[in-house]
Amino acid sequence: MKNLNKTTVFALLLLLQAAAAFAQNNEQSADYKKEITAFFDKRDKDLRAPSSPLNLIGMLWLEQGENSFGSGEKNKLVVPVPGFPEIAGSYFVEGRKVTARFDQRSGVLLDGKPAGENLNVYSGKAPVSLERGAVHWFVQDSGGELAIRLLNNESENQAKFKGVERFPVDEKLRVKAHFKPYASNSTIPITTIFGKTNERAAAGLLEFQLGGKPYKLEALDKGNGGLFIVFSDQLGGKETYAFRFLNADKPGSDGSVIVDFNKATNPNCAFSVYAPCPLPPKQNKLTIPIPAGEKKYTLESI
Repeated sequence: MKNLNKTTVFALLLLLQAAAAFAQNNEQSADYKKEITAFFDKRDKDLRAPSSPLNLIGMLWLEQGENSFGSGEKNKLVVPVPGFPEIAGSYFVEGRKVTARFDQRSGVLLDGKPAGENLNVYSGKAPVSLERGAVHWFVQDSGGELAIRLLNNESENQAKFKGVERFPVDEKLRVKAHFKPYASNSTIPITTIFGKTNERAAAGLLEFQLGGKPYKLEALDKGNGGLFIVFSDQLGGKETYAFRFLNADKPGSDGSVIVDFNKATNPNCAFSVYAPCPLPPKQNKLTIPIPAGEKKYTLESI
């Protein structure tokens, strides 16, 4: 009887431990789902913000020297907005530095005041945003080239936006990867959807397993230690956009990093035909479906 009692007590202890572990796992799972919900709540907010790709109405590519700016077709930089001045001013590019000059009658504002002459609008630091009515713009580096990102807060795409659907959270698609860094200042050729190819800063390879099989993804360097990944999978062009974006935190000292496909998002070109999205490198074309993150969103669907 004593032995039976000891056996019973031992079995009960095992059951209690299992129940506690189950409860803990459920709690962790609930916390993780809250994390994903918070991530996409912010994502939805960003897509409705003034800087959203839904508001992108043009990328105006700058050339060295003077670039006239306005709605007139003879300008180097043509602003496709009704009522915008035919000639609003000019941008001047010298190397990687950009200055601008605007006509005082153009209605172009900087911080709510009329923009004038000799404005330093780009030097590789925080962009200087200018505006006229619902239209606002700034100079940015896009794949190594300088361009004016032109946005309209009253865009039709934004007005029709009703959110993006996503897959149910699947914790199996949150994987631990091992990061193998490339040598410093390494680059790889990246081609955009418009066919332009430029060298981009490459961080290294992410190695991980899914379903017991090994896979690799090539990561670009975000410049702050974080990683940026452009990938495609077997759902591309069907349930998801042709390719998607994914960010990962800075890898640990041991090379460990979490690759969370539940946070995969549509590229900007899903929201604007003007967005020069980078295509995935050959290494990043996965031969398996990844039913996680955002589902397909196309402008035709709105």
